[in-house]
Amino acid sequence: MAVAQTALDTKRYDRQIRLWGMETQLRMSTTRVLICGAGGLAAEVAKNLVLAGVGHVTLQDHARVTADDLSRGGQFLLGDAEVGASRAEASLPFLRGLNPTVTVDACTDDARAATAEHLAQFDLVIATELHFDDVLKLGALVRAARELHTETPAKRARVAAADEGGHVPARRRVHLFAAGAVGLYGWAALDLGEYVYSVTTKKKGADGEETSETSAASISYPTVEAAFAHVSAARQPADIATILTAHRAFHCAEDVRVSAQRTLERLGLPQDTLSAALLDELAPHAAPALAPVCAILGGLLGQEAIKVISGKDTPIDNIVLLDTVAPPPNSGARVIRLAPP
Repeated sequence: MAVAQTALDTKRYDRQIRLWGMETQLRMSTTRVLICGAGGLAAEVAKNLVLAGVGHVTLQDHARVTADDLSRGGQFLLGDAEVGASRAEASLPFLRGLNPTVTVDACTDDARAATAEHLAQFDLVIATELHFDDVLKLGALVRAARELHTETPAKRARVAAADEGGHVPARRRVHLFAAGAVGLYGWAALDLGEYVYSVTTKKKGADGEETSETSAASISYPTVEAAFAHVSAARQPADIATILTAHRAFHCAEDVRVSAQRTLERLGLPQDTLSAALLDELAPHAAPALAPVCAILGGLLGQEAIKVISGKDTPIDNIVLLDTVAPPPNSGARVIRLAPP
């Protein structure tokens, strides 16, 4: 439900309003975000968005809490008492306690069975813990949902309520973030379609007075499938290795080699792209998500979500790779553009 400016908790959001302005905070208050998966990475993303004041956050996960969820993967929203419960529903009390002005709910349906009509309810879909093939299917559904986004009754009602509230409604286009964290690696891909945003530049005149100038800019994002079909555009083998690892295909040294061979064949890359020594190095790190990696990647996704919601500043275009194993200067988060020529 939209929050009128007079009802917005300006005391709670005072520091944020000073940072990105009232208009952005109001956009966030009318934004609906769907997070697929309720593991460690999803927990970090949800925490960041709830604290920031996104109006409505839905966690979608059909799985139940296991002991493994508590001992690995960075899922800090759950405790021993939640073992056996729905992962999505058990995560709600912690998140709701962070910010009572945000609506947080759960969907226990399998995200792999999502429909375009379901996705059209949201402004932003953030997919985590999905197999790469399922990410591709979800990407196609998001593209279809964009055609339905402003046509659903719920969307029309929300837009009308926002307009009556006297403030700027959130942008009404379904965007997709797909991300994964595996061991010491992480990745994220953005599909924002034909994305238009504003850029503000500051200039100093001859008299030394500073002025601001705002102009429109745009980026044409490929689908996630089209982006990863052009992995060969990555600048270094290490980039490719990180992407392959982040696809969650590696579980032991033997699986690393088999999966690498198949994936390289699929991408049309030579088999010697990844050396045996590099695969041996990757294998020990192809483990479940680690809390520090989830925290880094979750912070980055939260930052990009706020950019997209506000329509200000340049978002990542279009892939970010997180590699905490490689020596400098290749370690850390790197942004690369993967797209058809």
